[in-house]
Amino acid sequence: THQKLLQSLLAGDFASVEHTVSVRTGAIGAQIIQELMNEVANSDAGQAIVERLNDERHYQRVRQRSVPVILSGERKIRVASYYGLRPDLKQQGRPKTRQNGEHILLRYWGFHHKRSQGSLSEIARCGASSASFELASEHLKSQGVQLSDKGVRAVTKTVGDVATAHRTKQHLALAPGESLAGKRVGIGSDGGRIR
Repeated sequence: THQKLLQSLLAGDFASVEHTVSVRTGAIGAQIIQELMNEVANSDAGQAIVERLNDERHYQRVRQRSVPVILSGERKIRVASYYGLRPDLKQQGRPKTRQNGEHILLRYWGFHHKRSQGSLSEIARCGASSASFELASEHLKSQGVQLSDKGVRAVTKTVGDVATAHRTKQHLALAPGESLAGKRVGIGSDGGRIR
């Protein structure tokens, strides 16, 4: 199982690793995930992934750092992460700050603002199912997630945008330039509310 989890991480499938470990181990899952992520980050295969992504994105000054990340259930761990300065941001005349780069392996694994997909999903689900983002924020605070209503809104919008792009790309089979104008279209709804 350890090797399968490592292979999933090397393939970029962090979501299945997080789910598998959390379901099978409960509270100690965060420590196991931390060890797996650090093992991959410090391995030759992990460094090869960073080099491949560096060749694609042309990062400047790639450095390894230890950073805190948040998993589902608001579990916090520290992991080794390669941080690369993005040249497209540097060329725009921005000063060299931490915000001008990205954590290469975290991005590869689907993290957003150092939160795992599971953590983002929990926040977005609460934001979408609550009557308001303020109520969602209060509900999340009662569960130990310290996030403002603006933060809940931003995460919910980001996850929604990604889901919409995926749904449209994967399920709405329109050719480029094709339109639904003048066509009969059936639309299914899951019963959610419209804002």
